[in-house]
Amino acid sequence: MERSEQPKLEKPITGTGGEFLEKRKELRLPAIEVKNKVISLNPAFEGTLPFKIEQGKPLPFAYFFTPTPSQSPEEKIHHVSVMPERGYKEVPGRGRSGLIGSVVFEDQQGRRYRDLGIKGIGVFNLSFDTGSAEVARVIEQGPHEALGLVNYPHAIRDWDYAEDFLRSGIRTYRIVAIASLEEIVDENGQKISVFEAKRLKIIPEGMNPVIEVRAFGTTERIDYLASGGQDRERMALDDAKALVAQELGKDPQKFSWEEYTEWFVKTLGQQVAKIRNLGLHNGYLTSHNITLDCRIVDLDSVASVRDKIEDYRRFGVIHSKEWFYKGDLSMARGSLQDLISSLQRLGLLQSLNSSSFIELFNSEYQEELVRRE
Repeated sequence: MERSEQPKLEKPITGTGGEFLEKRKELRLPAIEVKNKVISLNPAFEGTLPFKIEQGKPLPFAYFFTPTPSQSPEEKIHHVSVMPERGYKEVPGRGRSGLIGSVVFEDQQGRRYRDLGIKGIGVFNLSFDTGSAEVARVIEQGPHEALGLVNYPHAIRDWDYAEDFLRSGIRTYRIVAIASLEEIVDENGQKISVFEAKRLKIIPEGMNPVIEVRAFGTTERIDYLASGGQDRERMALDDAKALVAQELGKDPQKFSWEEYTEWFVKTLGQQVAKIRNLGLHNGYLTSHNITLDCRIVDLDSVASVRDKIEDYRRFGVIHSKEWFYKGDLSMARGSLQDLISSLQRLGLLQSLNSSSFIELFNSEYQEELVRRE
């Protein structure tokens, strides 16, 4: 296997520094390198990355979760941090992404990023009772999907919507690169080719699995506040507030929780309106899809309202455009309430009345719609 030089992601970072990043390391899973090839490289990062990625070459961090690292003594074991995906008693939290490092870099437009994640690297489950994570097996799901993997057409769709969002002033991640997978790791911890995985019906014949490399400000989402424990909850919020302050050119020590919350409320209201102005329906503006630095992420549910209306009409259901827009607005309000509730529970917001923040959110939403007109 051709190996790329491992990136060194230890440069000075923004946010609260290394303390929170160390906390994240408490939830890590073993992974090994698999064969891959970079097939798409975002020109927006040309000359700005602190590590080397080349078209047609292997990614320097194409890791895949392994359930049994002891079965691969010849392989270097990497420990990939995963997020505290919230689950329930009956259904565990589940994810297919990992955080490979935190280092400050920018795109060519000057947008700043810190957390670098990879998606489509296998699947893990998070225990509701203990909060511990374990690697699960990749399972075929339909003609074009498999649990823990990303299909190439979906990755390109994700890329395109992320670029549309960014051009329209909507905060989201940016995809740095896409790499095609030539191998995966099976339930026994053995590397097998994608060809063999298809033969064994682990992944469907019609799937072309890839790894997405995604650049975030912070990968922490509102939803994670409820599942990582109170210490982690506070540290994630402290880190996000510092990130936002630094982005705004303010002293993090003097940037209050009220200022952070007001910024978040206004920003989210504007962004939901901008999505509407594009004629799009997000569909899942839940607390799982909004980060603590107010980026709207996981764009696989985004579609044009016109297409959504036609989809429903095929099943004999008639919905107006306004029905879809109101759905996004309602979900975003609920997510905002989740964030405010966490801040209040930790005693970070003096006011226990969240109605004023919801009113501000509604006002910013309406003003953004008017600005477009």
